[in-house]
Amino acid sequence: MPLWLIITLVGVALVIAGFAGLGTILLWLGLIIVLTGLVTAVLAQRRIRR
Repeated sequence: MPLWLIITLVGVALVIAGFAGLGTILLWLGLIIVLTGLVTAVLAQRRIRR
């Protein structure tokens, strides 16, 4: 499984936990991790195409 996919899945799980009422810090941390995973995915796709 690619690293960017694992990072995105962990981020989504933290966002869901944040929305479930476990704390706003989990929500923000999850959003940051999801964005990091998406940026990593885009960069990986650019490297493959070159």
